[in-house]
Amino acid sequence: MEERSRAQASLKKALDNSTKLILERTKELRRSEALLRQTNQELQKLVHLDGLTQIANRRCFNQRLAAEWHRLYREQKPLALILFDVDYFKRYNDSYGHQQGDECLIQIAQAVKHLLKRPADLVARYGGEEFVVVLPNTTQEGATIVAKRIRRTVLELQIAHNATEINEAIVTVSLGVVSGIPQSQEKPLTFVKKADQALYLAKQQGRNRIVVAGESEFPHLP
Repeated sequence: MEERSRAQASLKKALDNSTKLILERTKELRRSEALLRQTNQELQKLVHLDGLTQIANRRCFNQRLAAEWHRLYREQKPLALILFDVDYFKRYNDSYGHQQGDECLIQIAQAVKHLLKRPADLVARYGGEEFVVVLPNTTQEGATIVAKRIRRTVLELQIAHNATEINEAIVTVSLGVVSGIPQSQEKPLTFVKKADQALYLAKQQGRNRIVVAGESEFPHLP
């Protein structure tokens, strides 16, 4: 009888130890899973983040544009894009050096990011000194107002640029704006091309200005 009691006690102790071990392993597994989720989230952010400016990158822009295009096509609501780049940026780099050029891009990117108030709005680095803004549910008039704010915000940064041909000798941007309701016969890339053509006209017409697609003969100034 005594031997049986000892066996039962030993078995209970073994079961308790096993249960304790299982609980510890479960806690460790949960911690590992939480860490893995956090790591994946951070990696996901890095995949969609421009390393220099810390705003969305081209990949993130492409995905957001496609998603908003299809959503707004279904809802038949307007989508707007603003494509803009830094005027005479190559001259800026040549004059001030690439490190200062990087700092210039960072200042502009962060200033525009803080300018956008709606959660669905996105500013992304499109490439080099070129940036793009996605504005869902935004008419041409609304997009033009945002473009004017961007242009004015960059002017207010007062970044010196002695190699520019702009009279104020500061960094400026040129902007191309497009807005419309997505159509079945169009693709998102067509929309981007329209904004790019408007940006090209803004630069042709003297830079430091806004051109709205379809209104190329009327450049917008503040």
